[in-house]
Amino acid sequence: MPDIDVTDVVLGSAVAGEEFIVIRRVETVQQNGESTVQTFNYPAFGSIQPEGDNDLEREADYDAAVRSIEVITPFRLRLAAVDQQGKQFKPDIVSWKGNNYVTITVEDYSHFGRGLNRALCTSEDFVDEPTG
Repeated sequence: MPDIDVTDVVLGSAVAGEEFIVIRRVETVQQNGESTVQTFNYPAFGSIQPEGDNDLEREADYDAAVRSIEVITPFRLRLAAVDQQGKQFKPDIVSWKGNNYVTITVEDYSHFGRGLNRALCTSEDFVDEPTG
């Protein structure tokens, strides 16, 4: 267990300073099986960096780059979940620099700083806007 709180470093403007939008999606399934999704946008901030293999995939019919990012933030990102009132949630989407990334992993990093989470997110688009 770490003995030092790195919250100020990880979320400081020199390291983090990244603003992004979290799109929280509430799913309602009707009795006939029809699903409707209601979205809510929340401003958030944290440290965002590329994660994993972000290489170009070239095939005879298409070119694509599967992009993944790592997000460290105090915002409590969610995977697919059901709350205590029975509301169903789809995984959160992180909207950053014109691209949308679906949250695929969330880990509690509160032992490194008050309320921090680490999330891995993968692009939901086949081809993304340039981030640079």
